[in-house]
Amino acid sequence: MDVEAKRETVVLRVELGLVGTWSNVVERIAWAHGTNVRLSPSDGCVVYEVDVLPEVKPRLMAELERYWEQFRLWRKSRGESA
Repeated sequence: MDVEAKRETVVLRVELGLVGTWSNVVERIAWAHGTNVRLSPSDGCVVYEVDVLPEVKPRLMAELERYWEQFRLWRKSRGESA
């Protein structure tokens, strides 16, 4: 089976209030684990569509969760909510 045919699309949404900070992190992680990262605006958010292999998806999601926790703590230390 062709590797491209095995890829699945993961959709990630970033609220507009987090564009420029969290969105940069999401995009870097997306490119590190996936291919063909597409970005499009949506209602009140930016949407990333990332093509990943099924065996890579758990690593992508785990890294996003880990970085989200660090980002959340960083915003909390600045008196912001995330």
